[in-house]
Amino acid sequence: MSGVNRIKAFFAFAGALIFGGSYVVLRSSDVLPDMLFPTTSKLVTVELYGLLLLVPALLLFCRGLAWVSQLGFIGTLKRRIRAIDERLFVALAMVFVFGVSLLLLVYVLGGVPHVQDSIVLIFQARIFAMGEVGVPPPEHLEFFRYPFLTVENGLLHAKYLPIHSLILALGLLLNAEFLLQPILAALSLLLIYLLARELYGQMTAKAAALLVSISPFFLYMHTSFLSHTTALLFFTLFMLSLVKSLKSPRIFFPVLAGLSLGLMFNTRPQTAYIMALALIPFVLKELIEQKKRVRSLSLFALGLLPAGALTLLYRYPFTGKLLGLPFDFSNPTDRLGFHPDVGDLYGSFGHTPLKAWYNFSKNFYEMNSNLFGFPMVSLLFFFLVFLSRRKDRWERAFVAVPIGLVFFHIFYWVDGVCFGARYWFSCLPLFVILTVRGISRLGRVMGPGRAGARAAVLFVILLVLVSAFDYHPRRAALLGSNYWSVNTKVSDAVKRLGIHDAIILMDTEDDPLSYSAGYLNNSPTFDDRVLYAIDMGRERDRLLFEAYPDRAFFICSYGTTTDREPIFEMIHPLPSNPLPPEDVIRMLDRGFYLASLQRFDEAADIFSWAIFSAPEMATDFLPLDDEFFIQNIYPRLRVFRPISYLISGVRFFDARELELSREAMEAAVRISPHMVCPRLPIDDPAFRLDVLDRLDIRGDDSLTFLARTCCQYSQYDRATEYVRRSISIYEASFERLMQLAYALFRARRYEEAIETCDRLARIQPDDPSVDLLRGRILSRVGQTERAEEALRRALPRQPVTTDLWTAMGDYAVATSDMNKAKKSFQVALANDEINIDASMGLAQVLLLKGDIEGAQKTLDRIEPVIPDSRELNNLLGVVHYLKHEPSLAIEHLSRALRLSDRGVFEWDELPVLQAHPQSEEILKNIEKMIYGNQEG
Repeated sequence: MSGVNRIKAFFAFAGALIFGGSYVVLRSSDVLPDMLFPTTSKLVTVELYGLLLLVPALLLFCRGLAWVSQLGFIGTLKRRIRAIDERLFVALAMVFVFGVSLLLLVYVLGGVPHVQDSIVLIFQARIFAMGEVGVPPPEHLEFFRYPFLTVENGLLHAKYLPIHSLILALGLLLNAEFLLQPILAALSLLLIYLLARELYGQMTAKAAALLVSISPFFLYMHTSFLSHTTALLFFTLFMLSLVKSLKSPRIFFPVLAGLSLGLMFNTRPQTAYIMALALIPFVLKELIEQKKRVRSLSLFALGLLPAGALTLLYRYPFTGKLLGLPFDFSNPTDRLGFHPDVGDLYGSFGHTPLKAWYNFSKNFYEMNSNLFGFPMVSLLFFFLVFLSRRKDRWERAFVAVPIGLVFFHIFYWVDGVCFGARYWFSCLPLFVILTVRGISRLGRVMGPGRAGARAAVLFVILLVLVSAFDYHPRRAALLGSNYWSVNTKVSDAVKRLGIHDAIILMDTEDDPLSYSAGYLNNSPTFDDRVLYAIDMGRERDRLLFEAYPDRAFFICSYGTTTDREPIFEMIHPLPSNPLPPEDVIRMLDRGFYLASLQRFDEAADIFSWAIFSAPEMATDFLPLDDEFFIQNIYPRLRVFRPISYLISGVRFFDARELELSREAMEAAVRISPHMVCPRLPIDDPAFRLDVLDRLDIRGDDSLTFLARTCCQYSQYDRATEYVRRSISIYEASFERLMQLAYALFRARRYEEAIETCDRLARIQPDDPSVDLLRGRILSRVGQTERAEEALRRALPRQPVTTDLWTAMGDYAVATSDMNKAKKSFQVALANDEINIDASMGLAQVLLLKGDIEGAQKTLDRIEPVIPDSRELNNLLGVVHYLKHEPSLAIEHLSRALRLSDRGVFEWDELPVLQAHPQSEEILKNIEKMIYGNQEG
């Protein structure tokens, strides 16, 4: 190498270092871009740094290499590529593209569609595979509503035109849905090769095929199931047929050009229209020069006819009209133009020039990064052709098409970025061919003759190597199995746990896109063994409970953005397919065996499902050593965390670590109060209520449940607070006010209860249950005349029920007619033998009449139902006192005292016993027994 070349190389490397270092400094600085550019154009700012700094650095570096060496291996490489048999080369490229896209689809994307559009297109493909164009919508469609699906003329279908879904349906019928997209990739590569060869020869075609094979944009888009891949195939076929028709007199090519453009229109109509419109000036010029306008245009129109007829026929079943596209009705705001009423993406309405600039910036950034994965310069070669004054006719046409498409999307409100700049994807064959042409122009810039050409090729090889080691790993991580908040974790968990005959209600509060992970598993007939629906709150979910009475129901909390495991919670109604106890026992035995083999993950899965099917058997895990369970099993019970916390709380309670136990149980109740509260396996009612009372639960269902739980423990003051909290958050419905009135009545807050009954009467003046409750309250306060009046109003409207006879019994007690009271309570219990109010009333009447054994039998029937009721334990304490059983009396009376809101023995809770002839003596002796026992 000469001394001159050494000096040139030194300055070239120095310049590359200066430009590259400046790029790194500016790229790492967050201050300069924000000061000079608006936020929405920051992506273009980054690209500008790349073009102004990084590109010169790389060019100078490669030019220095060109001066350092003659680069003989580049010429050898070109000769060997040229010598490869054309058919073998294309076959190898097609196999490579097919294999890589298939691997990416299965192992990177998880083998499922990730975008709402593609999920809808596959849903429509399933409809086509059934031999239908639309299906009847399911009952209560609001639970199964999904973007881009619409109902027209009683048929549920996708808003898109049919060609892409028909192709997907072919894959479904052939059981090759995974293979179809990679097959489209291979066919598209073949057509791109043929187009490039037709225009610029075999070497350009081979270079184009190589670029397509390494293009991450091309490969990843062919894992997406999106219609853009089919549009690319038909556009490339259209361009190839168009070029052929201008060179050949055969009538086949213009007909094929019309047919392929029509098929593209039935795939992506706006894209086909704009790209064809951009080509019209060039095509007409060629036809005029060749003097075959009428013939070629007629044949082209002949090819368009089948596609046009398909469009009209496809729309007819939905509208009864032969005109109009699906977009006309699916969303009136989904249109072109700058207007406040345009667009509804994530609640962001309106389209402005500033948003258009942002959309362009984002797409330009994605295209420049993802077209070939080159560091910031993928579009460099396109611009070398674009800025060149010497463009041939096809280069001018190829530049005009993407520019026309970009201009069109300025007026569209969505940026469309997904797997890259997908709205520009149909132009990929043109970008690839222009890139090859741009590389040849780069060679002229880098040096004269073969040296410049070799330096340009080396430059591209270096870019490919940088892309392979830097870009592709990052791209695979970004477009992983959780792309667009969709993965297979939910369906995998459902299969692993054996859930069937169920409806999974997807909780979308944290992430609206998470429903897609379930919906992609629904069939168009909505009769799968597991259906996925949207959780719309317990009030509205009841519609599904009634529509699917034979299904189990689960809430799935699915944190896609945080990559959490799905958490299932079984909800009302009870499942139709619970495991029988003997199956649960077998599962537990199997879990113990696997745990003994240290196969902890498998054991945890079995334990999780066993607990979930039979939560009452949670304590069956206690035979496991505590330390062994907490270290090896508990951390793996990820799917059913509420039960996991519950089991840990039990263990801490048994160890008398009450604070730790309370924390664990509070966590379980907070996650799922309906599943956990009734199953707190702690024989300490005060502790249970303390856990519940310390929770800041605001959900309506949870507050209602907690109020009922407190009533069960005779903690009526607490119950009223929960109901009042519910009413303060939600509307004061009749049901909530009725629950409040009952709790106030049982808390002996009679004036407040009467006021609440007045509010109830204003809401539903003809409801007899209000007068029944009012009659009971008035009976308790001794206002027998008003009580009788309320009961008389209720009688004509109230069917003969337990509530009616209980109210009549209370009235009889108030009028001191104990025989009538006894009969009324007995009739009530004949209809419902474990009615709490009637049982309490009858037990007190029997005690007053001296029938102590009868009173105990009555109370024994309801003790298993409300073992921790304060009223029940008070009454049982009196019974055992009268039976001269002091130890049992002390046990029940002490428990009632612990449950007392006031911390005293609540004698006024037993109104009938106050009429006992020995009431004062009984009260005195009981209080002495309780407090004497406490002092002892």
